[in-house]
Amino acid sequence: MGERTQILVNVHLSNERYAFGTVIHYQWGAGITMLLDAIDIIRSLPSPYMLKYDDDDEKKFKYLDSVLKSQDFEIRNPQVYRNLYKHILSGVHHGGKNDYYDLDQIQDLLKKHPEDSDDRETLLYHLNDSLCARLDDFYLTCDNNDGYMIIDAAYLNNREIEVKLGFGVEADPFADNDKRKDTFKFLSFEDFCNQPVYKSSCNEDFQAGYKLLLRSIGCTFMNASHENYVLEVKRQRKSLNLAK
Repeated sequence: MGERTQILVNVHLSNERYAFGTVIHYQWGAGITMLLDAIDIIRSLPSPYMLKYDDDDEKKFKYLDSVLKSQDFEIRNPQVYRNLYKHILSGVHHGGKNDYYDLDQIQDLLKKHPEDSDDRETLLYHLNDSLCARLDDFYLTCDNNDGYMIIDAAYLNNREIEVKLGFGVEADPFADNDKRKDTFKFLSFEDFCNQPVYKSSCNEDFQAGYKLLLRSIGCTFMNASHENYVLEVKRQRKSLNLAK
C-alpha cells in the first residue's frame, strides 16, 4: 500500500575503495514529497572538515568499526561512514527508516551472535544496506512502485563537494528479483516529473523553480542517457564474465 519510493544516497570518498551508500524509504513519496526531501538531504551533507572530525561516538562504536574495517566491508575510516549516515538522516523529514538502520542496535546484536551464524549474516546484510548500498543493485532490496531518486556526491578535496541528482524507474518492480535484475534505468528530471503520480504536482512552474533551487545549492542533474549507457556496459561485461 502507498506510493512507495526510495532515495539512494551515494557518496564517493577519495581514500575509500567503495562509496558510502544508504537508501531512504518513502511510503507515500510521490508528488513533491521525495523531491523536497532530497533538497534537505543534500544540504545536510557535512563539510569535508566535519566529515572527518565530527565524531563523538568513536568509543561507543569501537566494535562496529572493527566489523566495518574487516574483510566483509574493507572500510578504512568507519567513522566517516557513520558521520555521513548521521548527517543524512538529519535531513530526512518525510521518509522512514527500518529498525535495522539503528547502528546501536546492529552493534549490540552483532556482539550477541557468533561468527558465521545465519543471524550474523543477516545483520551484516542489513549493515551493508545501511552504509554500502550500490547503484548497480540497490533497487533489488526495495519495495517500490513509483520510482527512485539518486543523490550522487563526491568529496573532491578538503574544501569542495560535488553533488548530482538523478532519477530512475524499473521495468517491472513487482516481479521477482531474477526478473527485476538489470531492469533499472535512469530518467531525465522532466521525464520523471511527467509520470502520472508526479505530473499534477510537478508542473512546469514547479520544475522551473526546482531547477533554480538546485542551482542555488550547487547541485546539477545526472545525464540520464550517459548513465544508462554506463549501466548497459557494466551489464554486458558482467554477462560475458558469467558466460566464461
